[in-house]
Amino acid sequence: MSKLTYAVEVQLWNVSAYSTTWTDITADVIMPGLTCSSGTTGTTIKDRVSEVGTCSFDLNNSESNSAKLAGYYSPGHANARAGYDIGCPLRVRFTFEGLTRTKWYGRIYGIAVEPGTKLSRRTRVTAFDWMHQANKYTLKLPSYETNKRADEALLMFVKDVPVQPLSLSFDSGNTTFPIIFDNVDYRTTAMAEFQKLATSEIGWVSTKHNLISDEVLTFLNYVNASARIADFYTLPDSTSGKALNEDATSLLNEDGSNLLLDQTSHQSFDDTQFELAYSYGNKLYNHVSVTTYPRNVNNTVGVLFTMTEPVMIAAGATVDWLSVVYKDPDGRAISVCAKDIVPVVATTDYLFNTAADGTGTNITSDLAVTGIYGVNNTEFTFTNNNASDGYITFLQIRGKAIYLYDKVTRIAENEASIAQYGLSEFEYEMKYQPPPLTAQTIANVILSNYGSIQNQTVGETLANNPNAELITYSTRSDDFVQRFLCIDCNSIVNVLETQSAIEGTYSVRGWSFEVIGNNGTTGLSINETLHLFRCENSTSWIS
Repeated sequence: MSKLTYAVEVQLWNVSAYSTTWTDITADVIMPGLTCSSGTTGTTIKDRVSEVGTCSFDLNNSESNSAKLAGYYSPGHANARAGYDIGCPLRVRFTFEGLTRTKWYGRIYGIAVEPGTKLSRRTRVTAFDWMHQANKYTLKLPSYETNKRADEALLMFVKDVPVQPLSLSFDSGNTTFPIIFDNVDYRTTAMAEFQKLATSEIGWVSTKHNLISDEVLTFLNYVNASARIADFYTLPDSTSGKALNEDATSLLNEDGSNLLLDQTSHQSFDDTQFELAYSYGNKLYNHVSVTTYPRNVNNTVGVLFTMTEPVMIAAGATVDWLSVVYKDPDGRAISVCAKDIVPVVATTDYLFNTAADGTGTNITSDLAVTGIYGVNNTEFTFTNNNASDGYITFLQIRGKAIYLYDKVTRIAENEASIAQYGLSEFEYEMKYQPPPLTAQTIANVILSNYGSIQNQTVGETLANNPNAELITYSTRSDDFVQRFLCIDCNSIVNVLETQSAIEGTYSVRGWSFEVIGNNGTTGLSINETLHLFRCENSTSWIS
């Protein structure tokens, strides 16, 4: 068996400039114990966005490390390694048969130094992938947008995140949404918006890695998210066929080695190769409700907000008054957003007076007003440039309102299944899908795939066949090493497990691995777990 070599590399240069120089710290990584994850552990129709991927390991922080310095991995220590700090990029790479691949990429966000000079003297490092940025970054009041696909909307969000992914691979969305960003406020994270877009498209957002880029933020539309043909991988040298002469003797390279064929095989796992976690009937949904959100657009400028109580601003003071939320003056809409918002005009949209009841001196001209006008709220900054205390006695915001009076829910049921197995409900929301007919279509599609344990789709058993939830395998051969290097989020694999009656094609929605050994002769011993989602009928919208 070939030896699987590895390297864990940390970038020690200007992290904001993404220097191309990497420093290998593998010698100080304590093995076994390196763990990495990517994608999502969820395997339902609703799980359409990767969770935050993690990487963790221990570093040798004693004088026996590569620098012979105690405290080498203690930030702030006199012996601390230059450039090693929170925010430092980190990647985990593997080399096999002369080819090096990045398996994980992210940034360090946790450094825990074990105190004491007599203990193990380790430093625990925790790193997160780019989805951590999307999970933490709150959107800055995006503008109302119309007729955008999911990929176009995703790009608008991604470009505003301070730390950018290294590269993008976005499918063109198959659905054009009439209105987006109408329910985004100052607390909405980029990841939450990814989820709205992905569930409305029935697509899939994840990070992955390839030979060209260490990190690729990926969006699959509903067609590609429902791919059903297992991926190919290149066979390792030890199992690849050899090129032959006409007399059946081997063709040789100049160095006398055999000339190998460039053979490939499907990513397939059978019951001799993995440990399986599975379930039977947990994806039985015989009462399905799908909700869409039709909007009513008012193309006439009207009042979006009117202040009800005066606000005092001391002489010379500046007050930030955040999140003035738009309202329906009739009180009927469950939410209101707006477009074409009119910047406030003195005396028309606001008044400033020395008395709270407005009977004092009008000092409106001394009130400086700055507004950041968002799709469903405005952030104001007020500065009183008068020598006297003042009161904002009147404030309004005008624009063209978009009202959501009520969401629309459509239901599909399998009465025979309910009678036989009991009620099993499933709810699915499509925040940016307005047509009620779409809700009914999707409800019917979900029911057709999952409405009965006896259900069949295109001759392939789905709900009545146990579902593989995850498989765990080890890199115990060259072939498994090659598979390990090629498998990532979005990979498609075949699974066969005869004892559990499982046979089907699955999408890898998430993965994790752990280095459980490091033998100097045979190389690393690694266990990888794949979180799987069954590929449905490609003619449906469900991936």
